[in-house]
Amino acid sequence: MLAETTIELEAHNPAANRMRRWSVELGQDLLGMWIVDVEFGRIGSRGRRLRRVFTDQPTAHAYMGLGLRRRATAPARIGIVYRWVRASFDALAMLAKVGIEAHRSA
Repeated sequence: MLAETTIELEAHNPAANRMRRWSVELGQDLLGMWIVDVEFGRIGSRGRRLRRVFTDQPTAHAYMGLGLRRRATAPARIGIVYRWVRASFDALAMLAKVGIEAHRSA
């Protein structure tokens, strides 16, 4: 798969021992199917990887949007904010739409 859209998010709260990461890649395979790979878990661990296959790009983008909206609600659910640490240019609009900001260096 050649990734067209890539997003990496991280959430840090050392006092609460919460160090989370979430990443998503969207791309098309050689047969024209759209693939969304999602990886998540604790920073520094292997974590989990999920792959979903879609027949069209709008459906794949909608699936990505669901995951981003879920990360945007993290402060209310788990008390920690996800921020993007790496994103492809075409992903910036999706991040802005759900209100996820860039990671600030210390």
